[in-house]
Amino acid sequence: MKDKDFKPGVQDDKLMELVKQVYSDADIVLVTYSENPGAGINYHRDDSYAATEARSINIGNSDWGYRAAKERMAWTREENQDAPYQEFKLESGTVTRFNCKNEHAALNTEAGRWSINIWSIKNDQGRENSVRQKFENFLTSNQPPRAVVQSNNDLTIKANWQRRQCGCFQATEIFIYIH
Repeated sequence: MKDKDFKPGVQDDKLMELVKQVYSDADIVLVTYSENPGAGINYHRDDSYAATEARSINIGNSDWGYRAAKERMAWTREENQDAPYQEFKLESGTVTRFNCKNEHAALNTEAGRWSINIWSIKNDQGRENSVRQKFENFLTSNQPPRAVVQSNNDLTIKANWQRRQCGCFQATEIFIYIH
């Protein structure tokens, strides 16, 4: 985060209201959609701006890969080098609390899966080039968001549909426009 800055995104107060019920310390959210089966994200650790604890709301079925090398929900350099990679089935509606500095992945996602990923900005106040201070400065700068969702009327959802062998339809592309 040394050479990075925070930038405005989409503001959705209703989404943040939901997110705060799941994680009261939430500062930022990333919503992702898996259009195709098997889409997801390979093993990774989250960026340094994030506090150690994160949450994820799973909407749709997926496998969750996790390697608990850092065994506490606190920042530490200590790692269990022998920690195994584990995979779990996540059913739709599952909320996962995890140490985002451990390697984790969303694997074998089903088509149409949504994920709401939630972080708090790490609290490193008083340190040189503090990420928390950069975030607080960004918030007080009152930069307008790129878009504001005030109601469903602000959203236009368009989809391209394809008939499947079963006779039912499946969305092959979904576009969400915020105006």
